Amino acid sequence: RRRGWASWLGGGGARGVLTYMADPVAAALSRLNQTVEELGALAETYASSEAWPQAIASLISPLAAPATAAAAASALSYLSEPAGVAENSHNIIREAGGIPPLVALLAGGAESVAAEDAAGALFNVAATSANKEAIREAGGIPPLVALLAGGVESGAAENAAAALWNMVIGCDVNSDAIREAGAIPQLVALLAGGVESKTAENAAGALLGLSRNDGAHAAIREAGAIPPLVAMLAGGAESKTAENAAGVLCNMASGNTATCDAIREAGAVPQLVALLAVGTESGAAENAVGALANLAIDCDVNRDAIREAGGIPSLVALLAGGAASGVAETAADTLKEMEHFDAVLSAVASAHADTAAFEDLHAALVNAATARLEAAEAGTDVAALERAIEQ
Repeated sequence: RRRGWASWLGGGGARGVLTYMADPVAAALSRLNQTVEELGALAETYASSEAWPQAIASLISPLAAPATAAAAASALSYLSEPAGVAENSHNIIREAGGIPPLVALLAGGAESVAAEDAAGALFNVAATSANKEAIREAGGIPPLVALLAGGVESGAAENAAAALWNMVIGCDVNSDAIREAGAIPQLVALLAGGVESKTAENAAGALLGLSRNDGAHAAIREAGAIPPLVAMLAGGAESKTAENAAGVLCNMASGNTATCDAIREAGAVPQLVALLAVGTESGAAENAVGALANLAIDCDVNRDAIREAGGIPSLVALLAGGAASGVAETAADTLKEMEHFDAVLSAVASAHADTAAFEDLHAALVNAATARLEAAEAGTDVAALERAIEQ
């Protein structure tokens, strides 16, 4: 979505860059055309060179000039994006004083190309802890939240949601500040873009980070997030949007009966069970099994809903991941919490699953199987006795 950098970098505006950079870098810059790939290739090729910090720093002062601000912000965004070189570029941007002028550009609003590009640059830069703090201290959170009002079709809102997502990861102070700036209703509104929308994916990611703080759960629920989050689960295990949505529901299902009821009533349980089918290596399955685990705690209605949705065989299948798998451990805990031990025993027998690595579940199943065997022995039902012996 960024525009205008090529003519600026390739013309007079590049003079500051070319002054500081070694000849190969200068030559590459002078040949730039309007493709993202070439900027990325430039970063990957020259980010380890001694000239790179000076090249990045030379893009800072043009951020303050209206004629070059959008181009400079766009270039900074792309030059700090490629994997393997990004963190170095992020730190250079901060150390060169780039964060305050990028934040200042956000004031242009959702219709401003410069604001959109600045939000994109801040998204990349916010990947490091020091930069998360620097953006907050520069006053970046309120204008990023304001850009969300641009809506699902807005590039500025897409980039702002992504920046807020990065800023909230691993930073409780930012989480509180983003919530207090009124971001939650705006992020929830962006979920309307649906599973195919990058803006909605970023909004769900930001809500995932915010929902790690229990204090945000009520606000997320009251903003109407649960129905669109449940709808996003239909994207399937390959969808990052569905993975994010499952993560938000997992966090929100922790310890609140009203929220758990709302998640179940919105039809989440069958969708969460469906996400388990891809196995223990999937982030979507990890979030889904966590959500089911939380929903099952002390709630017979939810346990019944999980069983009726075919959740028990799907949870048993995850046990194949073994004790080293966090997903398998959570599946085992959920099966124990379900207390539908007859159904669990049947699923374990059908799958020939080994539960020995999961001590609590194994002990519960041994007790349940022993009780069934004793009851069958005491009765006259031969078929029941045979089933008990098998299980």
